[in-house]
Amino acid sequence: MRLGVKQALVGGQIVDGDVSIEDGRVAAVGVNPAGAGGFAVPGFVDVQINGFDGVDFTTADPAGYEHVAQKLAATGVTAFQPTLISLPPTDYLNVLRQARTMMTSSARIIGIHLEGPFLAPIRCGAHDPENMVEPDPILASQFLEAGPFTYTGHDEDRRP
Repeated sequence: MRLGVKQALVGGQIVDGDVSIEDGRVAAVGVNPAGAGGFAVPGFVDVQINGFDGVDFTTADPAGYEHVAQKLAATGVTAFQPTLISLPPTDYLNVLRQARTMMTSSARIIGIHLEGPFLAPIRCGAHDPENMVEPDPILASQFLEAGPFTYTGHDEDRRP
């Protein structure tokens, strides 16, 4: 399959010609004849997104995630990490379990980013302090087992 583009960005250089795709991977760039127009660039990855186009990931069903994936793909995003603001722990578990089985047809989900609930109430910022809980290794293990969880904190934040 060819993309039908006139140029592509490869290694920081503009290459004239089309792009050929085989088995979901770039097979060749600079293919002649070039497409009529357009410019191929590597896909973007959004690593912190709470929702998009009217969909909030804390309450979205699989159709909502698919809707976002399609809308993001139209903007050049090829992968994303839905981010959940602090929720009650059982709500986190429900979203994580649901996300584990989700597959989207366009932009790919690379994991779920949890912004809580193990935040210090004095530093909770925009998060609802009612949803803060003391660090709990058992609950953390339940999160890890439940879904495609991604840790994006600082190394010094990790606790044994």
